[in-house]
Amino acid sequence: MLSEAEIETLTGVAGLMIPASEAHGVPGADDSAIMSEIIVSAERTEDAVRNALAAFAEVGDSSFQQSHPDEAAVLQTIVASCYYRDARVLVSLGRKPQPPFPEGHEMEEGDFSLLDPVRARGEIWRKVD
Repeated sequence: MLSEAEIETLTGVAGLMIPASEAHGVPGADDSAIMSEIIVSAERTEDAVRNALAAFAEVGDSSFQQSHPDEAAVLQTIVASCYYRDARVLVSLGRKPQPPFPEGHEMEEGDFSLLDPVRARGEIWRKVD
């Protein structure tokens, strides 16, 4: 599990990456509900997140992305993916705060013609001998 100091740093980084916007009525990525999701996601790749946070602490926000692009990408991916799952953010973007299924993309059952473009593409894999 991430330490309190690591969580504090991660919260600061999230707030820098995506600050709150009163104009758009959305919270920042450092919002407590969003941070709960970020922490859960961060613990799935704990070592990579720890390395990224250590690199951030070493150089600060002014040169982090340039000097540690791989570590910055780790944090960007986690923060952005959790941020854009938040219902408040989705509503502000004009999207329903729900997955696209089961209400979206109705298809007639058994309509295999929908696979024609995939079949027409041909094989995209390498055959193994």
